[in-house]
Amino acid sequence: MKLFPFLLLLLVVITVGCSRKTTAAIKTTTTTTTTTATANEPVKPLLDSAEATGGTAVTTVPAAVAKPIIIVDARGNFAVTEKDLPPDASKSILNNANARAYTPAELKTLSYRYGQIPPRILYVPEALQKTSSRGTYYVLMKKYYYWKKDNGYFYIDEHYYK
Repeated sequence: MKLFPFLLLLLVVITVGCSRKTTAAIKTTTTTTTTTATANEPVKPLLDSAEATGGTAVTTVPAAVAKPIIIVDARGNFAVTEKDLPPDASKSILNNANARAYTPAELKTLSYRYGQIPPRILYVPEALQKTSSRGTYYVLMKKYYYWKKDNGYFYIDEHYYK
């Protein structure tokens, strides 16, 4: 009868003791490593850029990461003007037939299911587009699937709000 509380106490002490030692060792190791590297001498690259290219230095410009552009927001309003669209985007989207807000029932469904209201229509650059057997798509916020239509823009999948 007295053995059970003793074993339980022993288990708790071992668990707490082990967890403290693990986190303390990690902090000590990382602190020591960074201080040693900065105190002695700076870190040298394995190859100089001139050595890597065969004697000539090449400057590289970091590529800008393209982002999707919201064309029609959740309320049915255009979020961009014609001058804000990229050159390869069709300007025909900016007519009133394409701007449609979610109905009150659709808004209620979206807010109940997902807690937020995603935009209706997006323009997605080629670098971010993905292809499947169903078509070309883009995933916004790792949650909402947008499918490419014939006009080149991505529309939210209907199963989110129906």
